[in-house]
Amino acid sequence: MSRVMTQHITNLKHHPITKLMCLAVLALFVALQPTNAKAESFRGSFSASSAEISKHRNEMRNFSSIVQSCLDYDYQHHVSFYRKYGFSPFYGSNSSFKRLSYSGKRNYLSRIGKNPNLVDQMQITSCVGLATKCYERAFNQTGQGATWSRLKRYIAANNYDGSSMIDGLRQLGWYVMYWNPDTAQNAEWDRDEKRKNPSNNGTWGYHAWRYMTSTKHKKYYKNPIDDAETLVNFGTHPPRFLRNASLMLGVAHAGYHVFPGYEGVVIEAHSTRDIRDPNTVESAEFNPIQNGGAPRGQYRSGILAVPPGSEPNRSFSPWGW
Repeated sequence: MSRVMTQHITNLKHHPITKLMCLAVLALFVALQPTNAKAESFRGSFSASSAEISKHRNEMRNFSSIVQSCLDYDYQHHVSFYRKYGFSPFYGSNSSFKRLSYSGKRNYLSRIGKNPNLVDQMQITSCVGLATKCYERAFNQTGQGATWSRLKRYIAANNYDGSSMIDGLRQLGWYVMYWNPDTAQNAEWDRDEKRKNPSNNGTWGYHAWRYMTSTKHKKYYKNPIDDAETLVNFGTHPPRFLRNASLMLGVAHAGYHVFPGYEGVVIEAHSTRDIRDPNTVESAEFNPIQNGGAPRGQYRSGILAVPPGSEPNRSFSPWGW
């Protein structure tokens, strides 16, 4: 390189405009990051022995059937109870109804014209609560109770963040995929969430940042992932292989919402809904940006895990059109 060119580059590096551009890029990079990006790791650890992994795979048919039945029961119970009485038999763990005393719950039912004795038939629920309840039942009924006890302690140590549940399932052989139906909208989604919730109570998805870490580093939030391609940019046409997945467990917005399901259909519960909300427990096809699709609640990206044997078939196109 010539002496003149070298001097020109040196001068450019110290040019005020160049410095401003560098500062602008740095500011944008910082803005994209979650404030705790450097501290994103799970508390404690969970690992599985080769015998546990083999047992889990061998029991997957029964395991999946148990989880499916549990999810179906809660959804159908919600639907039938709501049709009969006009409110849900489930109330969210973060709902105002949950904070009432027993007598307060009875009084509330009376005030809205319902039989107060029905309070004894009501149960608490949440997105992660539905998932852990059904998976706990499957682990215990397939002779994997000891494995679940350790996994449950790991989930509890991480404040029942569904991301830690997925991390534990990955240790048992599950396949974890980053999902984002339309990465071109990442920046707009980030701006929209900040406008609607400036204080951020954990609901921001940090879509641009998570997309970068998922594709560049195979890590979403605290989770190592296996695949950052199959469930990306599918628009409103989810990949067909999900219809053959015996189970699926997803999280959105860095674990803020957890949604279980199977065969491409989500069955999800919500922790803040009023008991008169007909969608306290609801079901829809996994199709995040399709009107009427799931997960519900403007969740735009996250990760989704499927069990051994339900991974996408790389020999064929996974797309559903």
